[in-house]
Amino acid sequence: MKKIKKVLILLFIFNFSGCNPKNCGDIPKSFDVIGLELTVKKKLETYSDGSFSTQSLDTNETVKYSDLVIEIVPQVNYYGQKNNSFHFGNFFIPTAYAGKCPSPGFQGSSEQISDLLIFSNQPFLSSGNTTDTLSHFFEISGWGHQSEGIKPKDLLTFIATQPYAMQKIKLTLKTKPTGSDAHQFTILYQQTNGEEYELTTPNLQLD
Repeated sequence: MKKIKKVLILLFIFNFSGCNPKNCGDIPKSFDVIGLELTVKKKLETYSDGSFSTQSLDTNETVKYSDLVIEIVPQVNYYGQKNNSFHFGNFFIPTAYAGKCPSPGFQGSSEQISDLLIFSNQPFLSSGNTTDTLSHFFEISGWGHQSEGIKPKDLLTFIATQPYAMQKIKLTLKTKPTGSDAHQFTILYQQTNGEEYELTTPNLQLD
């Protein structure tokens, strides 16, 4: 009778865990950054926790400086396999089958960001020039290396902690430019392991 109860409980777990065992095999648990992709968007709605919704910015569209969102998503290589299990009576159930299947790279990356340097092809301030570093005019938010939400915070303060490589970066301006209104931003993404990636936005018209 006890054996029958265990079988029934196992059937319940597999039926209601939200994960089909046929679709959940070994899942790569970590990732390395091998490149970056950049898109430019604008804010649509800001919520009480500081997060916001966005939509793509049309070519040559003028955007309010505070609504500009530069979104950076890493191109990654996944590695490592998820093959743990938990013990249930005399049965062992792979954790991939015990609940919702995790996303690839669920344990994040061991790589750390050392700096995010931002420049413009036009003076950002009326007294500035194109060699000025503009990182202190930006805030960062997005998704951390284990998909945890990162609320908007000062970019330089955040980078000083040498955060792990993020799954999504959102950069927003907190200061209105007083020099030119037209800007093309270049971003240098640097890691503590010496890797560096350069990204450039389209030409932007800021209001």
